[in-house]
Parts: sequence; C-alpha cells; structure tokens
Amino acid sequence: MSERPFSDKFDIVGSFLPSPELIEARNAFDAGRIDAAEMRRAEDRAIASLVERQLKAGLPFVTSGELRRRVWNKDFYFGLGGIEKGRVEDDALRRNLPAFADLMLFKAPISYNPEHPFFNDFKFLYDTAAGRAQVRQTIPSPADLYLEILTITDDDPGRVYPSPATLIDDIAGAYRETIRRFYQLGCRHLQLDDTAAGQLADSSFLNTLILGGIDPVKLQNDIITLINKSIEGLPADMGISLFVSGGVNVVPAWRTDDTPDNVLANLLRNVNIRHFFLPFSPSDPEQLDILRFLRPGSIVTLGLLSAHMPFSDKIPYVRNAIEHARRYLPAEAISISPTRGS
Repeated sequence: MSERPFSDKFDIVGSFLPSPELIEARNAFDAGRIDAAEMRRAEDRAIASLVERQLKAGLPFVTSGELRRRVWNKDFYFGLGGIEKGRVEDDALRRNLPAFADLMLFKAPISYNPEHPFFNDFKFLYDTAAGRAQVRQTIPSPADLYLEILTITDDDPGRVYPSPATLIDDIAGAYRETIRRFYQLGCRHLQLDDTAAGQLADSSFLNTLILGGIDPVKLQNDIITLINKSIEGLPADMGISLFVSGGVNVVPAWRTDDTPDNVLANLLRNVNIRHFFLPFSPSDPEQLDILRFLRPGSIVTLGLLSAHMPFSDKIPYVRNAIEHARRYLPAEAISISPTRGS
C-alpha cells in the first residue's frame, strides 16, 4: 500500500478535551433536560469550533477531536453489524451484580454496517473543513476488538461469539468495508488507534494472558494478521496510520531485543502500514532503538510532548530524542506530537 509522506513536522493524535459548553450539554442530555437533536447540535458547534482552531494552528490534518464519543472504542464497535449494546442482566448469565452498560453482545457474526453512525459524523467534519485542510478519521484498531473478545472469554470466543472459527476474518471484513465507505465519503487518511500491541508488551498483562491459557506469541501473530487483512486491497491513495499506545499508561514498555516475543518489534516489521504514531518518554532516548525494526520508507510521528503541558521544561530531552531517531530515519520522515490525545 502506498502512502503520501507527511512533510509537516508537528501533528496530533486526534482527540481533544470537550469544551465546558459541550460538557454542560452532555450533562443536560443525561439528565433529560435536552433531547438527542439538541445534543447533536451542541456537538456540531463544538466540532466546528475545534476545526477552526486546528486550521489556525496550521495542522496537516483536522479531526473531530472524538468529541462525540462516550467510550473511545465501543462507540465504534456498537456501530458494526452483529454487535449490540447490553447490560449484565441482559446477558444469558444472570448474576447477582449491579447492572453495567456498554457490554458487547454478539447476536450475529461481526459485519459491515452501511448505516454506521460514524459515517454521518465524518460527513459533518468533511463539510466543515470545506477543503481547507485534509481530514483524518480515527477509529479503534481491529486488534483491540479481537483482544477484548479473547480476554473476556479466556481465549474461548465460542462462549460469546456465534462463529469463532471465522472471528478474525469477520472483523477484518467489517473493517475493510467500513474503511472503503469512509474513502467514498472523501476520507484519504484513517488512523487506527491500537492498544493491543502496547498491552502485550507489558509483562504483568502478559502474565495474566498466560494464566488464562492464551499463547502471547500466537496472539501477536494473529493481531498482525488481522490488521493486515483489515487494510488489504484499499485504494492506493488511502493513507493508513497506526497509533501504538500502551493503554492506560500510554507509553508502551518498549523493548529493543530481536526476539519472537517482542510484539512491538514484530508489529513494526510486519504490519503493512508505513506511518506510525509512537509515544516515547523523551528522557529515555534508548527506547527509540525500536525504530531499527521499521521497514524502509516508513515515517514516524514521535509522541514526545505532554498533551497537557506542551511547553515542557524537558525540551532538551525532546531534541535529544529526535537526534536519536535520526539514526534510523531521515529527518523528513520524522514529526513530533503529544504522547496522547486529551
């Protein structure tokens, strides 16, 4: 898959904190004081204002800031075919527990949904940008959905999924067709937000998986296969990037050894993506030795700044980290961003 190089030196992960006005509207909606139509108008106003801020800052791409989302990943999952939002008491296993919302219930194989609500959200963003900048759509990585299904079932997806033998192909097919639809709507760059690989680099998480009977090496190979299947056959001018996060801790536990269980090295070496958003601790530039596993022609946005304190007193560390990265990448293939979104 070919991708345009990004010459701009500054970029963003894509999510922003909601404005006080949007928070007030959301609280009013939750309390029943405004209806869904008014809530959407409040979101529209917040996104339109954010687009103008991004344009003024001269960013290479504008995003919606993910301001419509309640849950960063499940809002997207619930728009796919075959997945419904449920509560504990809705499930087949009725237990003496409080009701928890936002549980995924699998009523049919996962599939493409032509009425996915993210499509209308993208249309609004695209029309608001009005050709003044390129528009980037962000969605959770297919690997995150797959990992969540495995972890809630102890590597036995047949407990919740109607067709476990086709799970990887089902997820990949749904993502592939969804990305194609974004392309038809005018999207030329889509970012996959991935915490699956970053979590697999955490030793405590790995121990949990192993105790649950999950083979971490097989799992890492499966998620690389899944990501590649999800983006295969896309138009040549559809740019795909991958934001690799460690999850709650954001910066993954980067390892630079060339071993079969180094999931991050294997991801950079084997996934069919050329643009990566990679967060690092600027005070530990040796982490950036992971860049030696990148394929030729890759470009990287280094997450080196705090999203909440961008003008850090650690700027010298940032400069050192960039110089370290230039051991593995030409200057034109490097840009910097905050380590995370909001």
